[in-house]
Amino acid sequence: MTTEFVDVAELELLGEIPHDGGNSSLHRCRYGGRGYLFKRFRPHFLSDLDELALRDLVRWRERLAEADRTRLDTVTAWPRRIVVSDDNVLGVLLVEAPAEFTWQPGPDEPRRARGFTELISFTGAGRPRPGAAASVRRNALAAAIEVLVWLHGLGVLMVDVQADNILTTADGTRVLFLDCDVAWGPWGRPASASAPNYMQQAIPRLKSPTVSTDLGRLAWLAIWALTDNNSLAATSAGMLSAEDEEFLRERLAATTTGDTELARWRRLAAAWTTRPVRAARTSGVRLPHQRRAKPRRRGDWLPPDLVLPEIAGRLPEIAFPKLSHVLDPAPPAAPRRSRMPLVALSAAAVLVLLMLVLKGTL
Repeated sequence: MTTEFVDVAELELLGEIPHDGGNSSLHRCRYGGRGYLFKRFRPHFLSDLDELALRDLVRWRERLAEADRTRLDTVTAWPRRIVVSDDNVLGVLLVEAPAEFTWQPGPDEPRRARGFTELISFTGAGRPRPGAAASVRRNALAAAIEVLVWLHGLGVLMVDVQADNILTTADGTRVLFLDCDVAWGPWGRPASASAPNYMQQAIPRLKSPTVSTDLGRLAWLAIWALTDNNSLAATSAGMLSAEDEEFLRERLAATTTGDTELARWRRLAAAWTTRPVRAARTSGVRLPHQRRAKPRRRGDWLPPDLVLPEIAGRLPEIAFPKLSHVLDPAPPAAPRRSRMPLVALSAAAVLVLLMLVLKGTL
């Protein structure tokens, strides 16, 4: 068996994960001492599967340049192995999404993947949700645009672009594309994607997907995410400018014409990206006029927002000389001046005065 395949008997199955996917079930497992997800295809999906195309899809990742393969693994859940039993394909082996792409609805509930739908407000039956801030939604859409355009540059069509197939971080700055086993590329067409009804109504089904259909699906998702309405009839509620809304609706109409407007997509991604503001680094040196007016306390010598640079390695220990406990002798005291001459002079003056008094009385 080649490296693209792994027998299901080699997997340590750890339990099924609740999953709404119509084409597969998900199971946690361990293989080669590492945790994975076993995506097991359902019979109706297997009946449409091109096994050779799926094999070449897995091989394609291995043949990428290291930098491209690293980025691919960062932005997609690309299949790593094909799981078989008696030479029959059962599904694919995936790396589980990092924790930053998940969230926990309640303290006693299991963590769930954070799809695009978690960013959109929902007030209908079931569990209502307020949705994410507009800046988070725009960040996520910008990240999705950048990833999708990059994949197109590699010759990959994701085909099944929809809200549940794109995970996002809490701040929206990173995304992870799912269902890559139906992507089209140099390997051909592995299988048909099962798009939800709402997506089939928004994007007409074509015989072959194109860059325009991928971007059209993303345009529809952007309108939904920024208007909280997937009917395509709503106008923006402060999250989507009239100019951007017009462009996105044009992309929906362009799915049958092949017009892509990639430069405009890139500008849109740049405009929607909110970059974090970094605090300026300081040297930590205080000038005399910068001292605080109030007395300092021990431990209060540096400003609370001071960012200290990291020090590579360990500083050598410094041995300070021990202080002597014997104090230096005090300098000799100056000699005291004698008061004898002053006393003698005073006695002589008193004697003279007494003699004058006696002489006057005689």
